[in-house]
Amino acid sequence: MSVVEDSIPQKHAASAPDSDDDDIIVPVTQAPKKKATKRPAKEAGLLDDDEEIESKKPKKEYTTALYAFIKAGSYLLKIIECIKDLLAETNFDCSADGINMQAMDSSHVSLVHLWLPKAFWNDYHCAKNLSLGINLMNMISFLKMGGSASSASIAADSDTDFYEIVKSNPKTKAGSTWQVKLMDIDSEHLGIPEVEYDMVVKMPSSEFKRICAELMIVGDEATVTGSAHELKFTGEGDKGKGHITCAPLKSEDAKELVSIEMFNCDQYTARFALRYLVEFAKVSALVDQVTLKFKDEAPLCVEFELIGLGFIRFYLAPKFSSEGELE
Repeated sequence: MSVVEDSIPQKHAASAPDSDDDDIIVPVTQAPKKKATKRPAKEAGLLDDDEEIESKKPKKEYTTALYAFIKAGSYLLKIIECIKDLLAETNFDCSADGINMQAMDSSHVSLVHLWLPKAFWNDYHCAKNLSLGINLMNMISFLKMGGSASSASIAADSDTDFYEIVKSNPKTKAGSTWQVKLMDIDSEHLGIPEVEYDMVVKMPSSEFKRICAELMIVGDEATVTGSAHELKFTGEGDKGKGHITCAPLKSEDAKELVSIEMFNCDQYTARFALRYLVEFAKVSALVDQVTLKFKDEAPLCVEFELIGLGFIRFYLAPKFSSEGELE
């Protein structure tokens, strides 16, 4: 994701024809140099100051089929921690474009989709497609090594039964290398179809987390009702019942804090298990905004964009009655 400055040749002065008059001086024109554009991760505050790379610097040679390095190792750790309670182990599918993970939770009620593109990493190389069977708790244990200020890299080859995690602290110059056993996980690639949603809601992720936590005090299910003017979360249980409403809202600088868009319908209603919504809301510690996408008789999509560098999406099926109808 480094930017290499283009080499721009200069135009030389044109030779003046022979003349008895004074020499004609033609000024040298030079195209302006391109400024190195900042990488998205730099703008997100995940990286240190960009290091300029000379155009003649030799290309880095990689010793493994996969090499993925991130300076903010603690950020990668927090991402994995957000999904560990839904998934115990899963396959990480690695390609030249990035690392992709899709898996159902153990009860087959929710689906987790994590996408960490090449741009997410400070240095990324994948010479061939690899599928790494990862035990998430084991990965978390090794990513915690070296403290929160450490960088982290993941390396792997196709002919081994382990992957390697390297942690290093640039301040203390301390580092550690760990070889972690891979799992043999038999799973199908889950195709996620494109969906035209009936209602799309954007709101602060902290507000979404608060709503889910407060509704859990009342019961274990939430009924979501939405229109262009209001979004209502209703809960009911042994302790009582109640509802929380949100309306479209803009801040003083005209930036939308809550937005509701309706497509092909005037109102939406469905019922969902709060336990999963609470799990999804854990990502609010990393991301400021959440997007909720609803469609009648289809799974809810809860999307968190990772500061412009990939995403975590959760899909949750609505609750149905014993007769197969939506409750």
